[in-house]
Amino acid sequence: MTRSLRENIFKKTLNISLVIFFIFFISAFFYSITHRVFYPFELNWLEGEMFLNSLRVLEGKTIYQEPSSEFITEIYPPVFYWIGSFFIFIFGKNLCALRFISLCSVVLLCYLIHRISIYEKKGIVASLAGISIFLAFYQVSGTWYDVARVDMLFLAITSWGLYFLSLHTLHKNIWRLLLGTIILILAFFTKQSGVFYVFAAFLYLILKDRKKAIFFIGVFLPISILIVYIYNLSTNGWFLVYTFNNPRHIPISDSFVSDIIKDILPILPILSFVSWDVLHRVFKRREYPDIWDFSFLISILSFIFIRCRTGSYLNDHIPLTYFTSIIFALKIFNVDKYILKNKLNLKIISKAILVIQMVILLYNPLKYIPSQRSIDFGKAFIERISEIKGEVFIPYHQFYAYLAGKKTYLSAGAFWAYRFGNYYYPEEIINKLSKKEFSIIVTDDVEELNGIFLGKEISEKIIKNYSLKECLFYCNDVEFNVPAERKFRPLAIYYPKKF
Repeated sequence: MTRSLRENIFKKTLNISLVIFFIFFISAFFYSITHRVFYPFELNWLEGEMFLNSLRVLEGKTIYQEPSSEFITEIYPPVFYWIGSFFIFIFGKNLCALRFISLCSVVLLCYLIHRISIYEKKGIVASLAGISIFLAFYQVSGTWYDVARVDMLFLAITSWGLYFLSLHTLHKNIWRLLLGTIILILAFFTKQSGVFYVFAAFLYLILKDRKKAIFFIGVFLPISILIVYIYNLSTNGWFLVYTFNNPRHIPISDSFVSDIIKDILPILPILSFVSWDVLHRVFKRREYPDIWDFSFLISILSFIFIRCRTGSYLNDHIPLTYFTSIIFALKIFNVDKYILKNKLNLKIISKAILVIQMVILLYNPLKYIPSQRSIDFGKAFIERISEIKGEVFIPYHQFYAYLAGKKTYLSAGAFWAYRFGNYYYPEEIINKLSKKEFSIIVTDDVEELNGIFLGKEISEKIIKNYSLKECLFYCNDVEFNVPAERKFRPLAIYYPKKF
């Protein structure tokens, strides 16, 4: 067998393998979302809080206000809540309304990969490869693509803003530059980490045209500062407290090094190859990095900065994997050239590495789909809560209290995040606990473990005035558990002590 024949067989094997992998990951993603999007309960323990925040906007209530026992908002800026309130108005008061935001964002992200491939004349194969690679990262990103949280919306807004800025450099159209700038302002008010990609855009523009870079930052900064000033003034200063002061006080995690390593290892083959390609093009071939190169490099810094914080999770590298998908598909995959003194074909190497990466990313989609048992358990649990006379306190799942028609109180997660930056004593809840006014309390932990999120004051009052009477029985570890997060589900039921 000649060398050329062996190479042809190897190429065909790689191509067939990739086609199979692409079909699998696209099919697995669509199978997962079709079985998850209408799940009536939480896929992620913060979904319910995003819903309650969006519902407040729909009802005309403020979300950035002085903390109270009834409500403390999460740490995010308001754009998701604004859009969420609109989707709730259109699709009804349920979690799938907010999940549609994330799914629409995924569609926009996939379409953007296709648009970039058209402008760079890379063809439909590169476009499909980029989309497939992006969807293949679904599981290692915590299966957050369809979760009712801010991440996918933020990435979609950011990426399209960067895209319009890149179009400006091709066509010298000032309106595209202005549009890209405005979209990045919107991204910044969707999630605070948007500031990283503003910096990436500025670096890109300053290499291309300093005047346009000055125009960009000259538009971005005054408008952003003005919006912050007006919004903060209208909320009596609470906007900055929640969205900037409190997050900056979240401490460094003791396990951040091991967390980062565990997150990076499953994507190391493609991440390493893309990193090499960017550095090789910039330093070896003296090419100017484009906006996606800058975004990729900045996303590494953003990931490390955010992932080292307590409470971070797998979703924090979603921007990194997205920009990795773009660069690999449009700048490496199917590029027919040789490296290392014309001995190694880049196209063959990239496909071989991609096959290895796809093998590592293989997953069973059934593992992340809520079972019918979870649905039945959830319905029975909500019905049981609704039949209880008097008030209930479910600090980890206030959304379930809402579904049961009960009054909602502060969320344990929001309370936990707020207390990093400011001390708050939930007097009303403490008084109700002291007077045993809650008919039952349902937590995810048992006794002293409540102190992790609820704080010493609430935990001590629960233990002093309430008795652990029951632990909910589950048939297995996944029943009624959130599939897109660390495991959270109602467990311990406390009743008032009788003396």
